[in-house]
Amino acid sequence: SGGLFSHVQLSGIHVAESHPFLEEWSAPFDLSFQAGLQGGDLINFPNAYQYSPLVRAEAQHYNVHATRIYYDHMHRIFRAIPHEVVHCLQSKSEQLDSDPFNWSAEHDASAPASTLLAVVMGEAG
Repeated sequence: SGGLFSHVQLSGIHVAESHPFLEEWSAPFDLSFQAGLQGGDLINFPNAYQYSPLVRAEAQHYNVHATRIYYDHMHRIFRAIPHEVVHCLQSKSEQLDSDPFNWSAEHDASAPASTLLAVVMGEAG
């Protein structure tokens, strides 16, 4: 109580494996985490064990260690999930960018993501 979102609203957020398009144009999207679907209750994540050769090649461009795809994927999970949870909350509160080139939702999701991760890790540990 007293917060913007209730425990029921937050506990409704769940994750599911994304289903890649497996096309050359889609490779950057096939390795992306995405959130805000289903009214802010769904975070889709890529499965690094299911990367196609095209997605694997794309991942090597972005990874810290080009040959350590699984290591980098795990690192991305810890960074991306809190960020995507904030996007879910933005979706639930109907926050929209007034300009499609504004990127304020990305900015707003990036700032508290590390703090959210620290809180979750503190409660889990």
